[in-house]
Amino acid sequence: MSAEKVVLSWAGVETLAQRVALAAKAFQPTAILAITRGGLVPATMIGHHLNLRRIETICASSYGESHQQEGLNLGAPPPFAAADRVLIVDDLLDTGHTLAAVAALYPAAKTAVLLNKHPTQTADFTGERALPDAWVVFPWEPKA
Repeated sequence: MSAEKVVLSWAGVETLAQRVALAAKAFQPTAILAITRGGLVPATMIGHHLNLRRIETICASSYGESHQQEGLNLGAPPPFAAADRVLIVDDLLDTGHTLAAVAALYPAAKTAVLLNKHPTQTADFTGERALPDAWVVFPWEPKA
């Protein structure tokens, strides 16, 4: 049985980013940490909605060229001051490994994803839930 393919439009992503930003507003983040590559565009969109310009990045990858799960590769984490209220942003919560690994580096941070596919793990702020076996294609990804 193959996974359902969900292709999101730019309008759909914008709606999800608005939901996340609205939910995260009470946290009053002072900085966003985008998990690359998937979190770059959502972090920018959420940053616009929250009027935040400080967006740092961390490279984290758990998928290889074959779209199959591989070990997690984590880049050097950017430093934040103790007073920074960091919002960690990714496009998708799938296995939960990437988000958990990055969040462990910043215990006071909050997490945000556009879509959550994980059946039990959640981000602090989520745009929408998706089916666990869905293969999601965002508008900035190749449509192959």
